[in-house]
Amino acid sequence: MAEPDPAAVSAACVQVVFNVPVDHAFTYAVPQGMAVPQLGVRVRAPFGRRRLTGAVVAAGSPSDAAGYEIRCVARVVDEKPLFGERELDLARWLAGFYLCSLGE
Repeated sequence: MAEPDPAAVSAACVQVVFNVPVDHAFTYAVPQGMAVPQLGVRVRAPFGRRRLTGAVVAAGSPSDAAGYEIRCVARVVDEKPLFGERELDLARWLAGFYLCSLGE
């Protein structure tokens, strides 16, 4: 699937983590016409040559990905969040304790 025209992309961005051993979140733009995904919902997004399902962990801004191409969220998987800020804090603690990424 082709990436949307940059003029069709809103200024909203989200931080997404995937089940990969990388110790940071990735910034994705939200296409115009799509509601900004809430914290805790799963999204499908391009990751390299494939599409992965990841979790939104924060709102973002284009400056978070300075020097990198910002790709767009393909679709939102969940209608309601699967976790909130409290569970995210626990997941961050667990990632630090077990030395794994937040998405794992």
